Amino acid sequence: MNAAVEIAQSRVSTNTGKASKDDPFMNAAIARAHAEVTEMEQTLRLTFEDLMAHAERGESIPMEKRTFYAYNSASVVRRMADLVDDMVKLLGGRAIYMSSPILQPWLDLHAGRAHVANDPANRTADLVGGMLGREPSFTFL
Repeated sequence: MNAAVEIAQSRVSTNTGKASKDDPFMNAAIARAHAEVTEMEQTLRLTFEDLMAHAERGESIPMEKRTFYAYNSASVVRRMADLVDDMVKLLGGRAIYMSSPILQPWLDLHAGRAHVANDPANRTADLVGGMLGREPSFTFL
């Protein structure tokens, strides 16, 4: 998000001649990213605090919380990558130049989303299965 703001401050489209900072679609993508990143940070912080509270009390973490938190955590990288994708699409071809400040975060997020632990599809069966009274099948809980 910060990289998109940095680029948008001075970028003028070679196609339309319009400044990115005045593009309502660019502004909407940045605003959405800001709001969703803040939400994800708060969710992850609350998750961590809850998990730490269980550990400090010497309690096991209930399976329904483990499956829910695993699903939420797995969703973060994909959501972040989607937000950056939305901004990159609006920043023109120079956004993917090696010198672009948004390129490395974009690559990092796509690398992270390729990891098995960051695929929420791997977590849905255990989350819903737990609601239905089934034992989890995914080994990383």
